[in-house]
Amino acid sequence: MKKSTCLKMLVMMVLVAVMAAGVGCKKSASNPTTITLLSEAALDGHGVATGTSTLVLYATIGDYYNKNQVRGWVSFDLSGIPDGATIDSAVLSIYQRGEEYWGGYTLGPVLVEHVFFGTDIALAFAGGLLSKVAGMLATEFSAGFKSITVTVEVQNDMEQNRPKAQFRFFHSTPTDNDSNNTTDDWVMGDSPTNQPKLAVTYH
Repeated sequence: MKKSTCLKMLVMMVLVAVMAAGVGCKKSASNPTTITLLSEAALDGHGVATGTSTLVLYATIGDYYNKNQVRGWVSFDLSGIPDGATIDSAVLSIYQRGEEYWGGYTLGPVLVEHVFFGTDIALAFAGGLLSKVAGMLATEFSAGFKSITVTVEVQNDMEQNRPKAQFRFFHSTPTDNDSNNTTDDWVMGDSPTNQPKLAVTYH
């Protein structure tokens, strides 16, 4: 075989290999994976500054008759997402029950914070703050799932090798300073239905 022919064949083989590699990369990028994580019942909960509760069917948020703000929190195990994955989108959804006491939304919209307390529930009410999530989880009372985008927050968890994505939620005004329970309830991971969920798309 002539040297020129061998050279041409070699060039063709290299081109084919490069094209094949390119097709493979595009296929990977165009086929993201979506998973829905349910919250960890053992770490979900609610509480006030002086005490917390986990293993509850419903988290109460708002303020109690003694003027103590009550907050809720949820936790998600991230071990199902491969190390080094890029998060394309992440949406947190929590189900609001069809009950409200003394107008919980008179305390303003429901805000969300990105936190990390691990398994230390003592930090869940006010500790471990990482950032405030942009937007609001809910602005008015109605039963059903309420959702907020947390893509940046989950990407940060992955980059920092945190084993969990954790979020705290509460009304924007701590208390209305009256003697009534001004609260609303949210379904937690111990419930058989409508558990908090984190829908994550990654590649």
